[in-house]
Amino acid sequence: MVRIRAAAGLILATALLTSLSAYLEPPSLTGTWNMGLQAQHVVPTPLVLTQDGKSLTGTIGLPTQNFGDRIEVKLTGEIADRTFNLSGTVEGSKDNTKIAIDGTILEDGTLEGHIDVPPHGKLPWTAERLKVRKPAPEAPDPSAWGWGPKQ
Repeated sequence: MVRIRAAAGLILATALLTSLSAYLEPPSLTGTWNMGLQAQHVVPTPLVLTQDGKSLTGTIGLPTQNFGDRIEVKLTGEIADRTFNLSGTVEGSKDNTKIAIDGTILEDGTLEGHIDVPPHGKLPWTAERLKVRKPAPEAPDPSAWGWGPKQ
């Protein structure tokens, strides 16, 4: 009986430690994020990140003054615990503009923070991971419904 209790205790302790370590370690930021820049209205912006340990790289698609156009900006940064920072340079304009992003991974897995984009200033933002779309089901064969040509 003592051995059974000891084994059950060991199993319970292992399960608790496993779930606790999963809770304490923030999820990886690798992936595509739907970012919403909060200006006079929410501006949807793609954010693609790759995490390698504490190092972050990626791109952000910033809108330009031309409606519908975006410029892709390469980003580099670091993550520590549940906070991270990224920076990059918007090239191709009169003056290269440096942007800075700071963010936090929230308990529900979403992100929030601020982006500093001169001359627009520091804007709040939120982001959620892009959900993988399920492939469309194959269309059924119409002849199975009796719609095909008569034989």
